[in-house]
Amino acid sequence: MNKRVIFKEVDYSEDMEFYAHEQLEKFEPLLEEEAEQAKIDLIIEPDELQDYNRISIQVKSPSYAFDVKDRYTKDEFSVVLDRLVSSITQQIADQQQKEIEKTPAHKRITFRNMEHSAVMRDYADQQLTKLEHFLENERTPIYIDLVFEPSKLREHHRIELRVKTPLYDKISNYEYQGEKFYDVLDRVIDIMYKELHEEKQRIKRDNRKTVGRHKEFKKQR
Repeated sequence: MNKRVIFKEVDYSEDMEFYAHEQLEKFEPLLEEEAEQAKIDLIIEPDELQDYNRISIQVKSPSYAFDVKDRYTKDEFSVVLDRLVSSITQQIADQQQKEIEKTPAHKRITFRNMEHSAVMRDYADQQLTKLEHFLENERTPIYIDLVFEPSKLREHHRIELRVKTPLYDKISNYEYQGEKFYDVLDRVIDIMYKELHEEKQRIKRDNRKTVGRHKEFKKQR
């Protein structure tokens, strides 16, 4: 994510820059899926009113565009900056929540080259709610595809589960013979849940490392 703090025709302040970067880090969890394309500029410049300066925050990404500004006196910088950042991050969070509520997960259960079973489908639909709950706060679109099909191996059957979102693209599958369908399906879903959870934790660790490197870089300046 490209974040800049720009002092335009005003005196540079290391403390103000450090505080500004800390505030801009609040955008990272909200824009992590568009991090490579997101750009945030915080501009500090003179205002037309005497004894005032102005803060402008410009946010641009594939999904969002904000350009907000407010004036401040010397003693009000942190208060005004906090207010602007809180306003934008809340608007982004609200918009993301509306997208989640408007577009639920696209869930599809397919019986491929085999007889349809209402009992199997109902059980699978019930078990997939575990994944739906895990993904309910993720950005859309969310696709959950579960496929039952005969294997090329004689008397075997195959279950394949794929989850695809802007953040994840995972496949879990298993061929079975002699095992209960319900046990095998539970295993496939459990493996998928575990892999999604591990991937989410890895992304969080990577984000923390990125923030840590950014803070260390600022300390060295």
